[in-house]
Amino acid sequence: MNIGLIGASKIANKIMAKSLIDAGFNIVAVASSNQLRGIELAEKYNARYYQNYADLISSDEVNSLYISLPNSLHYSLARSALSEGKNVLIEKPITLTLSESQELVKTARSNNLSIMENFQFQYHDQFEFIAKEIEVGSLSNIRSIFVKFGFPLFSDKGNIRYQKSLGGGALLDAGAYISKVSSLLMNGDDYKVLSSLSSRKNYDVDMFGSCIITEKNTDFSVLGSWGFCNEYQCSLEVWSEDSIMTFNRFFTAPPGFHAPVKIKSLGQEKDIFFSDDCYIKSANQFRLSITDSTIRERSYSANIKQSLLLELIKSTAI
Repeated sequence: MNIGLIGASKIANKIMAKSLIDAGFNIVAVASSNQLRGIELAEKYNARYYQNYADLISSDEVNSLYISLPNSLHYSLARSALSEGKNVLIEKPITLTLSESQELVKTARSNNLSIMENFQFQYHDQFEFIAKEIEVGSLSNIRSIFVKFGFPLFSDKGNIRYQKSLGGGALLDAGAYISKVSSLLMNGDDYKVLSSLSSRKNYDVDMFGSCIITEKNTDFSVLGSWGFCNEYQCSLEVWSEDSIMTFNRFFTAPPGFHAPVKIKSLGQEKDIFFSDDCYIKSANQFRLSITDSTIRERSYSANIKQSLLLELIKSTAI
């Protein structure tokens, strides 16, 4: 299965390219506006280099594309790719608005194509563990789930995360993980949201925020905080009637890392560890979605729920 890479980003070069190969894809083409990085990435995998995105999108040598570019480019390039009959794996956020995501899903569905937003953490064993605990009711009467994801400022003030014109901002970067967890663990999509988004002097994007998310068919709420100018946090804590579970590398556990989970229940404490490669598993899920309509439909629904929640967080912010 031949795939082209659009964007020679760090995540493409350091993680996803190899993961796609390990999942059974052949990288045959790379397109990048940065000629040096693009050529280096193409040579690394003996692939053809395209300086123009449109040329790769229209190429007959690929049937799938992986897009890792600034957020503002996601919608237009994914729309072009789907129009050319290409399956699309795209880094988050899939688009900047709910209406754009709905249009992409409609186009993909009508052409039996896959479009998948690349949140790798959901395939890690530690996420699958907590999702199953919630699903089967092993945790008695969950009260709430606390999620935090944030990190200090980068020294590079020109970082794309800080550029409004490129679709930057903390919500669409770090905050997107809070909404994704909520959409995955809650039972429906009848959400109520209260949120805040805050800026910082000399930056033209939102830099940190918080939210409370409830759902009509779900007993617990999600309380989330995120930011670009925070002490590092990457945690999820489940507080139930008789236990507390704390995950401290929930979104960013690399392959081979033993992600710790602390469980406190009825006065007893224990630690368990999960080691996994969620990047290969995400790439493999995309490969399966290309031929499996059931997986594609789940992905369509996930894309819409995630975009809906992000829109609600933006629209309710105080």
